[in-house]
Amino acid sequence: MENCIYSDIRFMNMEKHYLDMPRFRKLINYDKLIERVAQRDEIIQLVQDLETGLPEEVQKNSIEKILKIVDDYDLLILAGHKHTYPATVQLLKDVGYPKNKKALPSLVLLLQDTNWPGAVEGMSVLKEADIALNQ
Repeated sequence: MENCIYSDIRFMNMEKHYLDMPRFRKLINYDKLIERVAQRDEIIQLVQDLETGLPEEVQKNSIEKILKIVDDYDLLILAGHKHTYPATVQLLKDVGYPKNKKALPSLVLLLQDTNWPGAVEGMSVLKEADIALNQ
């Protein structure tokens, strides 16, 4: 898990370095992208607060904040953070389809090992999305 956190930090630092380069600012909507990066960082921290074993109050506050700021839920399943999976899968189930649509590919990756926490519940989220699509 240490390597995953280190890789995430390294990637974020590289990303911020490139965003400061003037030619990239011309190619992209810089302000919108900076806002998205800041939101992603906040979401990552909130998801980490959903880790199994943390006090229920911390998890509840994190869920409330996520529901207020998240638009597309694609960042909720963090690679290498298995102990957050049960709470994030429950959150995806609660918001339902189509709000959780962008998170479904990450959810499929979670299901590669049904022994991982939240995998069985993740199957029911995918089943509900399939039912919604077929109606």
